Amino acid sequence: YEPTSAVSDQEVEILFRLIEALTDEGMAIVYVSHKLDELMRISHRITVLRDGRLVKTVATSEANKETIVQLMVGRELSDQFTHSPAAQHGEVLRVEGLSLASAESNRLRLQDISFSVSGGEVLGIFGLMGAGRTELLESIFGLHPHGTSGAIYVGGQAQKIRSPADAMQCGIGLVPEDRKQQGLVLQLNVLQNITLSSLAKLEQGPFLSGARERRQAGEFVENLSIKTPTVTQNVRNLSGGNQQKVVLAKVLGAEPRVLLLDEPTRGIDVGAKHEIYRLIDQLKTRGLAIVVVSSELPEILGIADRMLVICEGRKTLEIDRQQATEETLLAAAVPGVHEYA
Repeated sequence: YEPTSAVSDQEVEILFRLIEALTDEGMAIVYVSHKLDELMRISHRITVLRDGRLVKTVATSEANKETIVQLMVGRELSDQFTHSPAAQHGEVLRVEGLSLASAESNRLRLQDISFSVSGGEVLGIFGLMGAGRTELLESIFGLHPHGTSGAIYVGGQAQKIRSPADAMQCGIGLVPEDRKQQGLVLQLNVLQNITLSSLAKLEQGPFLSGARERRQAGEFVENLSIKTPTVTQNVRNLSGGNQQKVVLAKVLGAEPRVLLLDEPTRGIDVGAKHEIYRLIDQLKTRGLAIVVVSSELPEILGIADRMLVICEGRKTLEIDRQQATEETLLAAAVPGVHEYA
């Protein structure tokens, strides 16, 4: 599965020679990759899966990259997305020349990425597995201080972000990809999780104010429609969608100006997805600058005002909502295909 995602070109050549030798000896090999150049070179047949279903199997000799991209797309946007026109209130976040060095090799995980986001705007970031989407948000949030270079501006002011505390101090909030491992403390209840990022403003003298904690948690439960019997319910017992809304409440409690969302609807049901889309749209209309990373093309096209595509750590496309299509975004995301995008 994606065997060349973290190896050098020389090692890729060795792997391909080994695969060719094994197939010549009669071994059957199933090779999973998003890199169409590799599939066109070493496969005899290509099977395309989408949303857990078989789309089609074609002979490699009868296919090209463009036809494979078409098979990978092949669906219409649904009506489940909530989108209001962008009401831009001026630039809030600007990233210039951001790069991230790899600890495992001499290759850069991110290379010279620049973009900006205004208040009242949603910027969607799309890329395939291993493209560097999560690393981009983590770098902005100060999670890779020793490998990150480039400049980050919030409200026009250059920021030195060397930790998540620095990022939060200058008004950046991150909802991480893995809510259970990175977003929640599963041993704590709903109230404790919601107030984790805003304890300082809930103090009364040298102590936390229980009344202020309950008030803040209760307001978020109501405003975000978090379904829980009580704020003292263990967060582990909530559904995935409600857990995600608790993470969002925790981040919003710190009153960020920039909201970074990494796969905000992964692993939740369709109804909860619609609620998250509605919340993102509401936050946008309140003037937040929002960056959404998603591996789902319909989601990016449904909620974003502008889209940015990353392929192998590089920005390969930036496009407005009106011009964007699934084919265009996917072509820019697939290694070896983005040249024709």
